[in-house]
Amino acid sequence: MDDLIERFRGLDEVESPDVWGDATSRKPRPSRAPAGGRRILIAVFALGLAVAAVGFAFVALRVEHEPNDVIGSTPSPQVGVVMAAHEHLESLLGRLWTARAILSETQGEIAAIPDDIRALEAEIGSGPPTDEQEAQLLELRTVEAGLSEKVVERAALVSELEDEVASASAFLRSSMEEVDPAAFPDEATITCRGDGEGGTSLSTPIVRPRTDGVHLLVVNGFEDRVVFLDVGDGGPVYEAAGGDEIEVVLDDRSPRTLEIVCTYAMPEPTWDRPAHSLAVAL
Repeated sequence: MDDLIERFRGLDEVESPDVWGDATSRKPRPSRAPAGGRRILIAVFALGLAVAAVGFAFVALRVEHEPNDVIGSTPSPQVGVVMAAHEHLESLLGRLWTARAILSETQGEIAAIPDDIRALEAEIGSGPPTDEQEAQLLELRTVEAGLSEKVVERAALVSELEDEVASASAFLRSSMEEVDPAAFPDEATITCRGDGEGGTSLSTPIVRPRTDGVHLLVVNGFEDRVVFLDVGDGGPVYEAAGGDEIEVVLDDRSPRTLEIVCTYAMPEPTWDRPAHSLAVAL
């Protein structure tokens, strides 16, 4: 151990060279990024290029393989015009349906009054009527006169609505001439409701047939009443029980116009229900 200490003492006696002046006069060299940092930057840049290439390939394959109506497809403005015209016509037809139903009911009430008067007159016979009988006759004739005025008013409303329906129908037909049927569904929904709620409702003015025929979904809006669907092509009338939905398939796929009507009394409706036109278009 003493020998090792003596050796270190010998090193203390060695004079070190004076290099401070040379160090202070030397020009600094340009700084260089550590080799590890440069490798990281290059790796990040390469990874970004790879991600961009994969994204471009994905978009290219998607555009190539997806149908045209999925990429960038937007409804034609003309389709919007047709649907707006259809909804307006459906509203008018609902009002016309209700107006005709009320007119028919009022006419039925008037038609029953003469029978009531004749029955009361037969009861009176040849003698003078009692005060009660005379009051009943006066009430019946007053009611008849009031109902007659209502019939005139309601008939005028029906006539006005019929003119509006004719005009709206003509506009819808003209707007449908320039529209692509491919923009419309391959099944039409028909909802059958009460006379005071517009009767029949049609979801679309145009339906495309499927390979097996024209598909119609019939919805019965009544819970406890049977409805009958007449499509106006001379074929059968379809029946839907209360609360049911039934699918009707018409075998004929040819382009034509169906006149859709829901009825509630068979074999003939009690009054003229307005039809809803449904175009079958390929």
